[in-house]
Order: sequence, then structure tokens, then C-alpha cells
Amino acid sequence: MVYKDETFTSEKVKGQTFEAASFERCKFNQVVFRFTAFTKCVFNSCDFSGCFFDITSFKECRFPDSKLTGLDFSETSLISCNFAQSVLKQGVFHKYLRGSKSEHDKLNLTSCTFAQADLAAAMFIHAKLDKVNFASANLERAIFDKCSLVETDFSGAKIEGISFEGSKIEKTYLNLEGFLQFGISKGFQLKE
Repeated sequence: MVYKDETFTSEKVKGQTFEAASFERCKFNQVVFRFTAFTKCVFNSCDFSGCFFDITSFKECRFPDSKLTGLDFSETSLISCNFAQSVLKQGVFHKYLRGSKSEHDKLNLTSCTFAQADLAAAMFIHAKLDKVNFASANLERAIFDKCSLVETDFSGAKIEGISFEGSKIEKTYLNLEGFLQFGISKGFQLKE
């Protein structure tokens, strides 16, 4: 099914399952996604401004040039999703322990990619991001709190002001420019 230039409402998506659907320039502004599932869908240049996810799943979906700014993904399942070239500024990626709104569970995003995405001021909390691709992404002021970043690729990413508080960093890739940016963001200076 192909949807072009449509404006969706909460009633139109509640409890629905979309499989192999293509969404072109669609607007989901202020939509509450409740018990909604998307599998192998493509969201090309779509706008999710102000959306709320309540038990929503995205599996093998792509979001090229889509706007997902300021969204909370705590009630969302993200499996093998490609967020390359999408805008996820101020997004919050975390998962609460069942029945709690204060204690975090591990969020596994190892099958996702964020290459060339705009993740400025995004937050990843207790996320497993091993081998995830963030190459050439904008990660300025992003927070990685207690995340696993083993063999994660940050090459070419903008990382000014980034925080890796309590995160496991092992064989994590930065190019020279990224290494210098991270050093500067931590207050280090190169000696001449």
C-alpha cells in the first residue's frame, strides 16, 4: 500500500498493523500511536512532530529524510530500523522496567542504524548500541548514559558536547577529527 501526502490521525492508526507500506510526505503530527505495528515500511520525508508512542513497534522500517524530533521511544519496539538521514533531535531512547516509570531496563538497538542522522541533544539511556553505525551523524550535545558502545562507529560524526557518562566504550571508532572534537569537549587541548 502506498500513502502519499496524507495527514494521519490517532483514530486512523490505533490498533492497526501496516506491512510493506510506503508513506511519502505523510504527516503524523500529534498522533497517538496505540497498539500500532509497522513492519518493512518506508517513511520518506514524513513528519512525526508531537507524536506519542504507546506500545508501538517498528520492525525493519526506514525513515529517510523524516522528522522525528523530540519523541520518547520508551514504549516503542525498534528492531532492525534504519534511521539514516532522518532528524531525531532531542529524541529519548530508553526503556523502563515493567511496571516502573523511574527504573530503566536495557534497550537493545544493536540491529538499528543512525548513519547521517541528526541526533543533536538526543538521549540514549541504558541502551545496547554495540556495532551500531552513527557514521557522519550529528551527535552534538547527545547523551549516552550507561550505554554499551562496543565497536560502535562514530567516524565522521559531529560530537561536540557529547557525554558518555557511565558507558562502556571498547573498540569504539572515531576518525581523527572526531577524536579531536571529543578531546576538546572534555576540556583537553593539544600541546604545540
